[in-house]
Amino acid sequence: MEDLASAVSHLKDRADQNEEREMENRKRIARWLGDFNARVDNLSLLLNMQFETVTEIEESTVTPDPLNAPCKPGFKKVTDGPLFACLWTSTYAMSHDGAREDCKDKGAHLLTLTTYEKKKLLVKNNPTKSIWIGLNDQEYEGKFVWEDDNSVCDYSCRQMIFLKGEPNNVSNEDCVKYSPEKHGLNDVFCSDTEYFICEQPL
Repeated sequence: MEDLASAVSHLKDRADQNEEREMENRKRIARWLGDFNARVDNLSLLLNMQFETVTEIEESTVTPDPLNAPCKPGFKKVTDGPLFACLWTSTYAMSHDGAREDCKDKGAHLLTLTTYEKKKLLVKNNPTKSIWIGLNDQEYEGKFVWEDDNSVCDYSCRQMIFLKGEPNNVSNEDCVKYSPEKHGLNDVFCSDTEYFICEQPL
């Protein structure tokens, strides 16, 4: 009987030991799964951050389509093929400096005609009165500068947009207007009063 009791006790001890080992194994597996899930979560977070960074870079490098750009209230969208501009036409006349400041107050600048295509766009807008253009040589005589980006209207530029014989600087004429009846530019006194067109930067 003692041998049987000893054998039963031994089997019970082994069963208890096996149960303890199984519990330890389960705990180790649970810890391993916890660590694994934490690493998966961290990896997912890193991937999401990388995706957001790539998306931000892509969005920042996308060139906006000016044809879809909205015009400010009061500005008219004028298009000629791929060329596009938002223009505001005054109903009153001012000096050149006054017109320039008025456009600035609207978040715009006096219309510039840096290309022949821009000149065509102006003609399409069909002004019926002479208007100020954002071009002057007030700082350096003979050096006509566009007021939107301070670029110089060189000889070829002047040949393209000015009327024949202009600019002639009679009695120190430093500002430029567009004459619709002649479809060209000429220099006049900055103190003259003219109508004007403001151009919204795009």
